Amino acid sequence: MELNHHIMAKEATDAILSKFINGNWKCCKNVGTNFYRTNTFADFPSPDATFVDEGNKILVSFEFKPPTETKRGILTGLGQAIAYLERATISYLIVPKTIEDFDMESYMKDIFTKLIKDKLPVGLIIYTNNNPSNVTLAVNVVNCTKNPISINSSKNNRYWAKHQDMPLPLFFLILHFYYLKQVGMLDGDAYEACWKKHMISPSILDDLELRPVIDLKNNPIRTMMGEDYICYNKGIIESLKKEGASNDIIREEIKKAIATSKPDNTNGKWDNNYRRVRRYLLAFFKQINVIDSNDNITTKGLKLHQIGLTNGPESKLFKDYFTKEILITGCHFDLIVDFDKMFRNRPFDIGLTTFLEEMEKKYEEMGYIKRNPGRKVDNGNKKPFLDHERTLWKYLDLMDNSYNFNWKRIMEVCSLPNL
Repeated sequence: MELNHHIMAKEATDAILSKFINGNWKCCKNVGTNFYRTNTFADFPSPDATFVDEGNKILVSFEFKPPTETKRGILTGLGQAIAYLERATISYLIVPKTIEDFDMESYMKDIFTKLIKDKLPVGLIIYTNNNPSNVTLAVNVVNCTKNPISINSSKNNRYWAKHQDMPLPLFFLILHFYYLKQVGMLDGDAYEACWKKHMISPSILDDLELRPVIDLKNNPIRTMMGEDYICYNKGIIESLKKEGASNDIIREEIKKAIATSKPDNTNGKWDNNYRRVRRYLLAFFKQINVIDSNDNITTKGLKLHQIGLTNGPESKLFKDYFTKEILITGCHFDLIVDFDKMFRNRPFDIGLTTFLEEMEKKYEEMGYIKRNPGRKVDNGNKKPFLDHERTLWKYLDLMDNSYNFNWKRIMEVCSLPNL
C-alpha cells in the first residue's frame, strides 16, 4: 500500500510540476515557471512532495490521496494540507475524482469554494482515478497571504536524501548515540559525543596518528566499497605532511579541524571539518526521518535502532529496513525509476559519462533539481552526477556494475511492514 501510494503521488506531482514549469498553471498570480522539486520535511507533518521558487521565496507542499482512500481520509488530507502551512507558503490537496462511486470532485470543490478559497492559501487538484498524471487545477491559490519564507538553497537543491560515505555500521553508531540521549544515558549533544569517542582518535593531538572510525565494539569501520577504512581528517594531515609542515603546525590545524565549539579568536562565521561532516551526515538522518528537526531520535529511528541493536548493523534485516527508508522516505525509489527509464531508452552509442550529463541536464529542465544556468559545466572538481547515489545502490544490492537494477529486491524491500 505504501509503495502504491508513493508511485501514484510521484506520477501526479511530476505532472503538476510540468504544468507549472511550462506555464500552463500559475499560482500566487504569476508564480510557477521557476519551481523545482526539493526535499520534503520528513518529520511530522510530512508532505508527499515540495516545490520551491527561490526568487519569490515560495515553498509549496502537496498532500496526495489515493483512490483507495475513504471519504473521511480525504477530509483528513485537507487538515494535513492546512498543517503544512506552518512551514510552507502554500499547499495543495490532490484527490481523485471519485471515492467509492461518490463524486468527490464536486464535494471538495464546494468545500473549498465556501470555506477555503481566499481565506487560506490552500488549493485543490483533481486527478482521474486510473491515471494520476491526468490532473486538473480545480481551485487555485491566487493570493499568497504568508510572508516570504527564508530558503537555504544549499539544503533544497535535491529532492532525495543525500547519502555520502556512510556505511551501515557508521549510520547505526551515530543513531545509537541519539538513542542514548533519548533514554537519559547521555547528556549534551549526541553527535558531538559520538565524534569525540568514536569518529576521531582521542590521542590525535598528541601523536598525530590517524585512526579509523570505530564501532561500538571498537572495530574499525570500512567504507561502503570495503577498500579502505572511514578516517576523518586524513586529507588534512596528508596534505600538510606533503607540504613539509612541522608537527606544531599540523597539530594546530588538526585542533581547528576537530574542534566542536567556536574558538575564541574566530571572527564572523566559523566552519571546520567537524561541522562540515556533521552537516552532511545529519542532513541524511533528518531526510529519512530517524532524527527530527530538534535533533531528537524519532519513533521510526527508535524502531530502526532496535532492529540494529538486536540483529546487528550489518544484518540482513537491518540492511533491508535501512534500504526501505532510503527508497521510500528518502525518495531514492523515484530517482531509480527515472534513472532506469532514461538509461534503458538512451541511444545505444552513448556511454555512461555522457548519459549522466544528459540526465542531469534533463533533470534540471524538468525541475527535478535546482536549475542553475550559471553553473560551470567544465569543472574538474565536480563529481559525476549521482556518484554517491550509485555507490550506495551497489552497496545495498539494488544495482549491479552494469547499472541493471534488482527490481525483485527493490519491490521486496518496499513491501516490508512499516516501522
